[in-house]
Amino acid sequence: MQELKAIALNFSYKDSSLSDMFYAENIFKKMEELWGMDAFDEELIYLRGFNLEKNKEYLKAKEIYSFLLKKYPKSLYFDEVTFKLGIISTYALRDPKSGREYFNKLADKKPVTSYSLSSLYQLGLLKQWEGDFSSAKGYYNKLIDGSQGNFEDIVEPAKERLKESEESASLEHNLKTFMDVALKKEFFGLNMSKIDLNSNFYRPAKDAGVEISASVYLSSSGCFNVEIQYLWSGDLGGAKPNIREPGFKASYKNEGTKVIGLVLVSPSGITDYAFDLIDAQ
Repeated sequence: MQELKAIALNFSYKDSSLSDMFYAENIFKKMEELWGMDAFDEELIYLRGFNLEKNKEYLKAKEIYSFLLKKYPKSLYFDEVTFKLGIISTYALRDPKSGREYFNKLADKKPVTSYSLSSLYQLGLLKQWEGDFSSAKGYYNKLIDGSQGNFEDIVEPAKERLKESEESASLEHNLKTFMDVALKKEFFGLNMSKIDLNSNFYRPAKDAGVEISASVYLSSSGCFNVEIQYLWSGDLGGAKPNIREPGFKASYKNEGTKVIGLVLVSPSGITDYAFDLIDAQ
């Protein structure tokens, strides 16, 4: 097992070197076939889930992350994995009910962490998107009060959403469009196959710059390339990319998982959506 484990770890995702995430998962599968998942320790289960997450295999990532929490309910990765399960359930698997269950597991945790505050933010977003502004305000106020003047990355967008909710206003346009596409049944035919989001680092140090880019897979129209718009939303790390920019540079002041959303718009209308997760250290 140790030999296969070394191969899997060598090829799984790492910021510091080249990786082959498909090959790594094939090795993980072989290990599971030979010895079963009970032979995987906490760290190996997490690394397999992380590799799947970075390869955008969200359904399988959810399965592995869920197994981690079942086998190790007091895991060092509990907060991170629980939050990611909420994001994956809500925006990849389009199951906000399940997503809320994960966010609620973190929302009241003490001491306050970036994950408990980010979970409150997500709970507020879902309520605001549904038009329940009173409940949304409750989550945002709880977040702001609990931050005690820290966690600027999370508090600033919460204040913007709170102002919208106090005015019974919908979410900022790009963010609302992302949530519409992820959660409204009319868009369920879109499956994140036309956009690939990537960051040059997925575990950047706080205040270190990262470059986020979108690769688009659309056929050209006649002799001309299709003109597309990029509606960026979420944790953009201080950047304000315009609708013609397929990428941007960001930096994050606080640690935790950052959620970046994108909706692709072509002349025919909304074409696809995607999201990515960056873990500031």
